[in-house]
Amino acid sequence: NILPERSLEACENADQVWVPTEFVRDVCVAGGMPAHKVWVVPYYLPTLPRRSSDASHPWTALVSCDGRSSIHRKNVVGAISAFRLAWPRSQSVRLRLKTRDLHPKHRSIVVAAMQGDPRISLEEHTVQTVAEIFAPADCLLHLHRAEGYGRQIVEAMQLEIPVICTDYSGPRDWCTPDNAWL
Repeated sequence: NILPERSLEACENADQVWVPTEFVRDVCVAGGMPAHKVWVVPYYLPTLPRRSSDASHPWTALVSCDGRSSIHRKNVVGAISAFRLAWPRSQSVRLRLKTRDLHPKHRSIVVAAMQGDPRISLEEHTVQTVAEIFAPADCLLHLHRAEGYGRQIVEAMQLEIPVICTDYSGPRDWCTPDNAWL
């Protein structure tokens, strides 16, 4: 059993268990929940206003991570490495790392991965609107190790911001080679 016993017990007393993606459904069924009870019901996301173009800044990739999640699962260091490999010397690109509630130990890991690269900024953000978080991003770099849903990916797509993401887990329900770089 890969699911906590209390989850399986709660499932026994429920008519349906709603999950956001096929990936999460498969995990629940593999963990012992009856398949007929597990239903994919995607999250509701309000329609976001389209982003206006701003050519006054260098081309910018965004990595955003909530410190209450795992920087290892969100693969922040991997995203920094990928950025540095893709653009080893170009001064016309930037990487913005937007975090919230990042533990000091994790902050030191991220700062070490940045290696003093002036093109990479680490910014603590407070609660902001989705539009503020993504401004002025030209793409979302989301090299996660696993996502149950991947809300930021959906939000970026709604804002017509290109997405570069891992071809694995929940986002595979809507990320395809036609609409994202996997």
